[in-house]
Amino acid sequence: MALRNHYNYLKSVAAVFLLFLVCAGLFNYLIDPYAVFDSARIAGISDLKPSAGSRVRMAKPYQVRNYRPKGIIAGNSRPELGLDPDHSCWPEFSHPVFNLGLPGAGVGMQAQTLKHALYESDVKLILWGIDFADFLAIKSDKPKSVLFNKSPKKTENKFIVNADGSHNTAYQYKKIEDYLSVIFSLDTAFDSFKTLLQQGDHNASTRQRNGFNPAKDYNSIILTEGQYVLFSQKNIEIDERFSKPRLTVFPYQSKQSNDFSSVSDL
Repeated sequence: MALRNHYNYLKSVAAVFLLFLVCAGLFNYLIDPYAVFDSARIAGISDLKPSAGSRVRMAKPYQVRNYRPKGIIAGNSRPELGLDPDHSCWPEFSHPVFNLGLPGAGVGMQAQTLKHALYESDVKLILWGIDFADFLAIKSDKPKSVLFNKSPKKTENKFIVNADGSHNTAYQYKKIEDYLSVIFSLDTAFDSFKTLLQQGDHNASTRQRNGFNPAKDYNSIILTEGQYVLFSQKNIEIDERFSKPRLTVFPYQSKQSNDFSSVSDL
């Protein structure tokens, strides 16, 4: 009798735990705090995505495949902040436009993400904001024979296309892995609750469904400290970056660059 009671208890615990996992997963999917699943955005519940900025590099490759754009804005944080896909300047044939800007991403990652977005797509227009500073590197005295490696083994599995242009057979497995890791995650659950609580904050950080960053989180800084502090901070960062010794666009003796190669190969 005691053994049966113990068995029934374990079954009840397992059932409750399974029910909790399903409910938590469904909650994370519906709120979709990182905009990974392209779940319906509900005003006052899940429209704003305050936590999406922390997962842009993981989410945007999936977002752009779901969005199926005919126009793409690519680059780093500057195009992501400065170019609105919904602006009237975009020609009709490029609608809808998706902002694929990746904050802090190098030229190589930008190029690979663009390849991913273009694979078997109907894209008609690309505006790629390439930053000169992204081509700078520290000059190396060591020769390097292989610069731009197109081997599929060097390609991240999150892209549907390999560096050599072939289809990445591991993509669907990586997609399922990423989806499950987001759905069944305590971090995601925390960010889902955060998303709910911050829906009334009109200055909350967010990413729109078209990938655009409206930068509303800067409004509070501007109101309290002014615009100067933002430019001052950026000027300090730029000065430190350009003050490094041995900066060059051709770091190797062969007068070549991985970044230039990744752009020309696109």
